[in-house]
Amino acid sequence: MKKSPLISIVVPVYNAEKTIETCVNSIKNQTYKNLEIILVDDGSKDESFKKCEKLASEDSRIKVFKKENGGASSARNFGLNQSKGEFIQFVDSDDTISEDYTESLYVPFQQDDTIDLSVAGFTIVNRDSKIEDVPISCRLLDKNKKEDNDEINDLCIHTKFGFLPSPINKLYRATKCGRFDMSLRVAEDTVFNIEYLKNASKIFIVNNSGYFYYLNDNSLTHKYYEDVFIDLQTSKDCLIEYLKMNTTNLSVEVLDELNISVLLKTVRHMILNKSNKKAIYNCIDKIKQNINFIECLKQKSCSIKYRIIKFLLNKNKYFIFLFVCHLILMTKNKNNKL
Repeated sequence: MKKSPLISIVVPVYNAEKTIETCVNSIKNQTYKNLEIILVDDGSKDESFKKCEKLASEDSRIKVFKKENGGASSARNFGLNQSKGEFIQFVDSDDTISEDYTESLYVPFQQDDTIDLSVAGFTIVNRDSKIEDVPISCRLLDKNKKEDNDEINDLCIHTKFGFLPSPINKLYRATKCGRFDMSLRVAEDTVFNIEYLKNASKIFIVNNSGYFYYLNDNSLTHKYYEDVFIDLQTSKDCLIEYLKMNTTNLSVEVLDELNISVLLKTVRHMILNKSNKKAIYNCIDKIKQNINFIECLKQKSCSIKYRIIKFLLNKNKYFIFLFVCHLILMTKNKNNKL
């Protein structure tokens, strides 16, 4: 009987002394047993490393490394460089996975050895509720088939069930994995996934939401980063380049959605970090000087939503625009959406 291939699960660890044991125990208890669990302590200032060493002493599949602080992408890259597995999975140190999650991601590869990537859903957990973001059904998408390729492009644009923004709900072939862009502090996961998709042909969508993503106040989303627009713009340009490679006609409305999405995410980031109105208005002025955004504001949108946003920006009605952004943000928070 053929032995199951080794799957390397990379866990970046930073000040996770309260959650790392629960996280690792959920990985140890997977129904898929041939695992290499790589814990990369990214310069933690608490007892995380000691707890990682204790966990490793209890299970020979666990390998622990310690490095200077460089951020999650740096830790993931370090883990990738140490990995020996045929497949790669990522889990964050404050999250957990259901017992069958890794196996459900691997089964499609077992059934079809030409598959390059499997993607599942996840469950967002906060203090009051759990919200599932899960694919409706299992299905194979082949980029060489027009309808499937169109669906993949749609998933990239609308980021359903975290298709692009996160590496945590996926199983990758190690030989096709690149590395996370260390120059980016925001949207580096999106760029990583886009680069992977360039070399992927078949993608399997898995009907499982057993990755439990715990919202917490230490998320990078809640830390102010002055160059957030530049990083978001980089990831957007990377996506547009990918879409142009895979479609004959990239519509004006899609370009509108992607450009305006960068603006909305930038403003949302500033609102979450309690930036004052003057700072936000200055940021909007700078964004409007960006050559891509200048062209975006000139285009006639099909969508009423984009027409309204463009009207407010062209007329410098920033107060009303900011009010609309607050409403959007409140709606997202109410629904526990990332």
